[in-house]
Amino acid sequence: MGIEAEWMVCDVRDSEAVERAVDHFWSGMGGRIDVLVNNAAGNFVARTVDITPKGFRTIVDIVLNGTFNMSLYTGRRMISAGGGNIINIVTTYAWTGSAFVVPSAAAKAGVLAMTRSLAAEWGGPHKIRVNAVAPGGPFRTQGAWEHLA
Repeated sequence: MGIEAEWMVCDVRDSEAVERAVDHFWSGMGGRIDVLVNNAAGNFVARTVDITPKGFRTIVDIVLNGTFNMSLYTGRRMISAGGGNIINIVTTYAWTGSAFVVPSAAAKAGVLAMTRSLAAEWGGPHKIRVNAVAPGGPFRTQGAWEHLA
């Protein structure tokens, strides 16, 4: 039993590009997409007082709007096929918030609310399971810890 997977580069902020990508996968996978994993993310570690509105918008656009775009166009296809699975990658601070990552925390909290809402709307009637996974705490990378220290 083999597993087929495909990938391509797509700017998830661009809804038209997302629609083209989903159409490509749909036709390439024989009219079926079983699983969508929304893992696109953007973040920077910064004091909130130093963040610009453009910086905030950029992160929210990638994380929240990108997840919406992928879920919308893939979800439409999954509904027509009778079901599927959507897995959204969030972070533990989606529940609690965290210092120095306000744009990401706000966007991931939005993804968490979207996950719950889509699970309620698409779960029963359309047989689409929508779940979120929040990997454990932060990874101690040199760049992150230099900025936090």
